[in-house]
Amino acid sequence: MTRLIILSTAFLAIFCQIAQSAPLKKAILLAPGAFVSPDAYTELIIEVQNQLQDDDVMVETVDFFGRFPTTSALLSSLEKLHRSIEEQGFQPDITILAHSQGGIAASKLDTNLAARIIFMASYMRSDLLQKTPQLAIPTLTLGGSRDRLTLPTRIALDAYKQQTSSLSKHFLIPGINHFQFADGRARLADGVSNLSLQSAHEKIAKFITAFMKGELGELNADPDMIYSNQLLKAYFKAFAADVKICEKNQFHHLGLDESTKLVQVRVTRYEKQTQYPRFILDKSSIDAEKEVAVIQAFQYEERPPSPLDLRYLKNLTPEVIACKLRSAAAVNQAIGADLAAQSCLDMNLKVLRDAAQALPDQEKRRLSAGIDLNFAGTVLIGKEENQANGFGFQVLERKWDRGDQWALTSFFNLRAQDQRLAIKTDSVTTPLGNQGNPFFGAHYCKVVPPSKALRALLNF
Repeated sequence: MTRLIILSTAFLAIFCQIAQSAPLKKAILLAPGAFVSPDAYTELIIEVQNQLQDDDVMVETVDFFGRFPTTSALLSSLEKLHRSIEEQGFQPDITILAHSQGGIAASKLDTNLAARIIFMASYMRSDLLQKTPQLAIPTLTLGGSRDRLTLPTRIALDAYKQQTSSLSKHFLIPGINHFQFADGRARLADGVSNLSLQSAHEKIAKFITAFMKGELGELNADPDMIYSNQLLKAYFKAFAADVKICEKNQFHHLGLDESTKLVQVRVTRYEKQTQYPRFILDKSSIDAEKEVAVIQAFQYEERPPSPLDLRYLKNLTPEVIACKLRSAAAVNQAIGADLAAQSCLDMNLKVLRDAAQALPDQEKRRLSAGIDLNFAGTVLIGKEENQANGFGFQVLERKWDRGDQWALTSFFNLRAQDQRLAIKTDSVTTPLGNQGNPFFGAHYCKVVPPSKALRALLNF
């Protein structure tokens, strides 16, 4: 019996050695986007083959029922292709090339039959019903800076969450929209690209082939790689700033640097819509009895629900951030200082300036023709509203009398209209009174999230 086990083990080892010594057969398994014909990717595949300098690469397409991508259909095609290559006496080296909804189907694969997955204008999706498995194979995610269907913000958020992964690479390619990963068809919902389809395909194929060859490092000095690194760095900075924006705004409102010894700021942060009633009732306060005065502030991040991402609280960035702060007058009263107040208008302008300065150099040059990236303009201060007007932008701050009005009946808005970036925000500053009564001395402000400011400038 022992001898039989030894023989079986030896046979298995020999079989594995033979399998590993078999020549590699490269293959691409194409997973098209929803309702997109496989023929739409022909020119891109040809460009990839040309840059690989290997016409012998097999190309197969997943046959999605009704042309809507599903993980089960993708797995079935992958198993079939893997088996076919092995039967020819080769060792399979399969790259899944998945676009849009095809990428979402690929993100749920729990198999190592593929050597790698390339997500084009797609991302690793998870929802309440099924968590995305941790893929144990290398993945490359490519997004386009002009994509309005799979936003660069969404790709960047994936990259931000997977910074510690050595298997995942993410890049945002300048000038490319959603359907330039296919046949470049025009769609009203998609962004406008100034690139020809051929130029777009050359850029996309450059990243695909470098990844398949294990040569991404060779692109470090490439202008598109430099652009991507700059933009992802800007997004990472913005995502981190989203979390701490009310703390930063409290210091900014007081005209203080965060290193100040005058006050400390503590922020209670709410991310879920179910917590909004609690946020409405919360009141900012200051405790001046301690050695260093402590301001208690509150932050609420409003995220829109999404039909595609049930776990939208994890997958989408905020649309607006509401900050409940202490007014400069209340802080002055509490600690005997003479701090000059900065308005809610100033806070929003600062977010826009910071976002603009973080953009890739290429985007700054593009935008400078249509908007002042220093956001310096004419500021009008009024009883009911403050307003800043400049080249290519307008920021309007409406002033409310009470916190409940501000919380329940005011609506933040950011949009591009008439070749101008326009923001409408809302604030409340309550009068001074009894220091023990938190209804007095409040300063509330709705602020554009840094990640949304970056997105708006990129789209402008």
